[in-house]
Amino acid sequence: MKQTPLKRGTKGLKKTVINYQSVKQRALQHNFKKLCYYLMQNRANEQCEIRGENCTNQNLWGHHIIKRSKLRDDSARNIIIGCNRCHDHTMYPDCGMPITPDNAQQIVDKANKKYNISPFLAGEEL
Repeated sequence: MKQTPLKRGTKGLKKTVINYQSVKQRALQHNFKKLCYYLMQNRANEQCEIRGENCTNQNLWGHHIIKRSKLRDDSARNIIIGCNRCHDHTMYPDCGMPITPDNAQQIVDKANKKYNISPFLAGEEL
């Protein structure tokens, strides 16, 4: 018979449920942040990749070109570094940027090639 861990609370005994998905989600988020930081330093040169030098906002973030929920891809080919202002969800709802997903993909492919970054690089490899 399988035993369930018990925890004494204010209302008697309660079952403790471990959410294994949250552990997996935290690992995905950690790897995504590592990859974004790497790309910010080595590919974007700490500038917004969407508008480049024309962008004056300094709050940079990594954004998925195609949403993670649709593509399940956290690699360098699907992440563009942009500021909050350039990441406007009202422009193109599929990617949430003021440029088309195809244009974003061209920017990323060109930058990956220029800085010799594998498009398949993922956060867990760093």
